Amino acid sequence: MAARAARAVLAMVAVLATAEAAAAPDRPLHRLALQRWGENDGLPQARVRALAQDADGYLWLGTDGGVVRFDGARFDAFTPEATRQAIGTRAIRTLLVDGGGRLWVGTHGEGALSVREGGVFRSLRGTADLRGSAIIAMTAARDGSLWFGSWSGAMHLVGTTWSSVGVEIGLPDAPVFGIAEGTDGTMWFGTWTGLHRVRAGRAERVSLPGVSGDLPIRAVALDPAGVLWLGTIDAGLIGVELGDGGDVRQVVRIGESDGLPHRTVEALLVDRAGALWIGTRGGLARRSGGRLEAAPPGPSYLRSPIEA
Repeated sequence: MAARAARAVLAMVAVLATAEAAAAPDRPLHRLALQRWGENDGLPQARVRALAQDADGYLWLGTDGGVVRFDGARFDAFTPEATRQAIGTRAIRTLLVDGGGRLWVGTHGEGALSVREGGVFRSLRGTADLRGSAIIAMTAARDGSLWFGSWSGAMHLVGTTWSSVGVEIGLPDAPVFGIAEGTDGTMWFGTWTGLHRVRAGRAERVSLPGVSGDLPIRAVALDPAGVLWLGTIDAGLIGVELGDGGDVRQVVRIGESDGLPHRTVEALLVDRAGALWIGTRGGLARRSGGRLEAAPPGPSYLRSPIEA
């Protein structure tokens, strides 16, 4: 009974947060509030490289200290020892929750991919179709297929069939760090040599005003308002407002002077309430507008956007 009541209250708070954001679509991107968490708040390791949200509302973090689960109040670590070596390293590079509720874990080195299903982690060591020594990006497409990024480029998993996707469609011969799908089916790729998008089977580089075309893009996410968020190496967070047809209308850059924990952003996640979670080399941040930004820290505040 208490658990059901708690979930109802959290869902209501999340709805309020989403409604507040929708009511102010013209709020300047750089004026949205930031909240931060670091090692002093219980985060086991400050370098947050990956983010995902599961069906129960938990936020999962990939760090150099292993996989971490966050319920809004407490951080719980899942190390190789805790998973009986199903995750073979503490060096987590990317996370994904697929449509079936499974948590995929991409790591650096041997045994680059693991899956958590039914509360149990298992390794996918020996999967011959995985290229390179690390899985550094993952996303689930609306058609149920999965996309992976590695140091060798991009891969596409449809059912049980793997295929490589790269220079043959115009993507650069470079690491793919971030992948996201737009509502129109456009695939966005953050690479070592900048931002690219794939439409109708062909890739093209996307130029951003005031941003170097070769700036490494470490993470990519799209929010409900249609803003494309980019995590960069040493250049902070970039918000790109897209117009009709995917044209770039506005570019906003956000850095440490705006409250970002670190100028290198390695992971981005838009949760079900529309809040943007930001993983950096210096800790975790959450970015949102509305009344929740002024609420005092605590489980009922932090968990509300996660548990909706």
